[in-house]
Formats: sequence, C-alpha cells, structure tokens
Amino acid sequence: MSFKQHIALSMTPMWLRVAIGLTFLWAGAGKLLVHVPFQGEPAARLANMGVAITPTASPAAPATDTAPAATPPAPTISPPSQPLPEPSADRTGPHSTKSPAKAPSKAPPRRNLPTASAETENLLPDGPIPAARPTTKPAPSSSPAAQPTASPSAIYLARDFPTPVTLRRVYGLALAIDDDARVPANAKNPMALFPPSLATGSWPIRWAWLVAITELFCGAAVLAGLLTRLSALALAGVMVGALWLDRIGPALIREAAIFGGAEADAWWNPAAWGPMWWQFGLVLCCMALVTSGPGPVSLDAFVLAPSKKKEEKPA
Repeated sequence: MSFKQHIALSMTPMWLRVAIGLTFLWAGAGKLLVHVPFQGEPAARLANMGVAITPTASPAAPATDTAPAATPPAPTISPPSQPLPEPSADRTGPHSTKSPAKAPSKAPPRRNLPTASAETENLLPDGPIPAARPTTKPAPSSSPAAQPTASPSAIYLARDFPTPVTLRRVYGLALAIDDDARVPANAKNPMALFPPSLATGSWPIRWAWLVAITELFCGAAVLAGLLTRLSALALAGVMVGALWLDRIGPALIREAAIFGGAEADAWWNPAAWGPMWWQFGLVLCCMALVTSGPGPVSLDAFVLAPSKKKEEKPA
C-alpha cells in the first residue's frame, strides 16, 4: 500500500469524526447547559408534565360537579299576640306553682316461666347446652365511605406563570414533541407526526432528555473514536427523527411537498432549504462512519488492535 493510500484510509475517517463529534457536542451542550425563559402557556404545560416549577400564582383546582349545599334560613319567632295568663295557686298546669300529684307506680306482673317436665328433659342432649350463636353479623372493619380519598392534583394554567421561568433549552424540545403528538386542527392532511401513545404524561420530557444526552455523549464518543460505529448509528437515528419532525412531516401536513417531502419554496433559497440539507448531510456522514469505521487514529484502534493481532498469530 502506497503512502497516499495509507493517508487516505487513515485520515478520512478522522476528519469525519471531528466534524460529526463537534457538531453533536455543540448541539447536546446547547440543550443541557443553556437556560432560556418560559412564560405563560409553555411554562404551564411543562409544569403539568411534571417539571418542578414554582408558580408565582396559586394553581387552579379542578372543577367539581357538586355544588355546596345551601344553609337553611334560621327560623324566626314571632312574639305572642296575647299576654300569657298569670299563674294561679288553684290550677295545675305548666305555669302552676303546685307540683302535680304523682301516680302510684305499679310493678309489672311477673310472668311464670315454664318449668321443664320429664318429657322435655328426655329430649335435651347430655352434657352442657351450647351457647346460642349471635344472629347479628359483625360490622366490617372499614367501610368504603370511611376510606380516605386522594385529593385532586392541581392543574396549572397560563395565568399561574405571569413572569418568565428560566429552564434548560431541552424543555423546549419536550414542548415540540408534545406538539408533534397532537393532530393539527386546520391542517390539510391532519395527522400526528409523533405517536400519541408515546407522548403521554411526562414522556415528552424523557424523549427530549434522551435526545440531548445521545447528542452529547455519542458526539464525544465519535470524536474520541470510542464505540464509533454504534455511536454514529445512534446519531444518525436522531437526525432522521429531526428531519421528519422539523421538515418533512410539517411539509406533508401543509401539502407543500415536492421531491418527496421538502417544502415547496424557492429551490435556491438557503434560508428555506439550508436546515434540511444540513440535517440530511449529517445523516450521510454518520452512515459513512458506520460503514468505514473510526480509522487507525482512534481509541477503538488502540483497544481492538491487540486482540486482532493475537487472533492473526499462527498456532
């Protein structure tokens, strides 16, 4: 192998690794280290997803169907129209000063209990008579009405965040994923760009953090040449998802698609076509690195080269 061929095979993967590694290191660090303000509806949506944000106003409690019971009016007592008669000594009544005569109390007649005859004694079994079983059932230990009910969780609204809240840029990606999981109302081709079943609850935040961590750590791994093929394949998957959610999917929803999904803008306009070609170029660079490998100037070469030499030695 000539010197030129050796330089071409060893240096080309290294330049690819430098370009891809620095690009994704910049993208991942920008999502995790940079803080931006969120205010109003975006901040309320993030708080409802589970982000720990302290609202400046009290959150709105969920509405209940039951209305509070109205208290009945207190009864009014009208004064008597005629004066009450004065108490008399000869009369007995509620206003009399003499206590009424008590009626003699009579004791209730005692009932004669039947005695056991010889015939009934023969019918009784030998030994002690068992005690009678209680007819009433024991009360349950806890009734459904007595069990405590969970208090409804607070729902945050845009008015709960009148002032900006500073958060990481990665939460902006979570909001974008949440938007892509919803079907647009006024779109010509209404469809969800992201599966709605994978964007419920706090899942948009998890996907956003997964993308940011993949860009940061896989970019560093590609730059150092460690697990290069696996890291480059993961970065290619991230960029394919970015192409679909940012460019191709929105263009298909608006029916402004040419060339299989690109926006129908002027073909020479860099502002319209530049982001799409940049993302598409990163996908191709990552796949080129997957097929070619990291090259000899990489950590993979230093780690895997001794094992390959041992396998090539004759027995």
